[in-house]
Amino acid sequence: MVLRFVPSIQPAGGQRFDFAGGLTLLASLLSMLLALSLSQQSGFTDRWWLALLGAGAGSLLLFVWIERRVAQPMVDLELFRNRLFSISLITALICFIAMAGTNNPDAVLPARCTGIRHPPGRLAAGRHTVVVGGDGAISGNLSDRLGVRPITMVGLAVMLGGFLAVSTLGTQTTALGYALRFIPWVWAGIFQSPNNSAIMGAAPRGRLGIVSACWP
Repeated sequence: MVLRFVPSIQPAGGQRFDFAGGLTLLASLLSMLLALSLSQQSGFTDRWWLALLGAGAGSLLLFVWIERRVAQPMVDLELFRNRLFSISLITALICFIAMAGTNNPDAVLPARCTGIRHPPGRLAAGRHTVVVGGDGAISGNLSDRLGVRPITMVGLAVMLGGFLAVSTLGTQTTALGYALRFIPWVWAGIFQSPNNSAIMGAAPRGRLGIVSACWP
């Protein structure tokens, strides 16, 4: 399928890897991940947590400074001048953050419900499988025919309905009530496929590899 459908795009010659940018980005991500891990045990006032957080923030600022000056940056910051590209990335980030407590069967909301009243772990896992499995192909096909913007807006509206529904969960919610509130999430993936298409479509062909690594 790759040989048949994926276009063969040869990169321009003379490419050089951005070692300085790669090392500073690695230092930033590693420091922040360690800070988040340690804070769960030591708290947010621990000096090691503060030191790692400061190191991560400092490395990130250094990374941005390097990327603005190196001839062939790891992340071309000029891409973010494209409004469609930037808005699509920000929207995807916000949606993934919001979904972290609902879409993952091991996340906060299912675990909370399991501990309070019901055993909906299998319910959540099944819902997650259905969401991931079906609607991406449908929305991708529709966005090719009708355009990215209308399908993306429908997906966002469905997600909003899902968030409003699960916000009514309480300690007395039954297993059926839990399942009914997650019905909108069966189609929540409508947003992701066309939004990804918008992100990739806004990028120059020579930057597709970089762009594909930018969203969450």
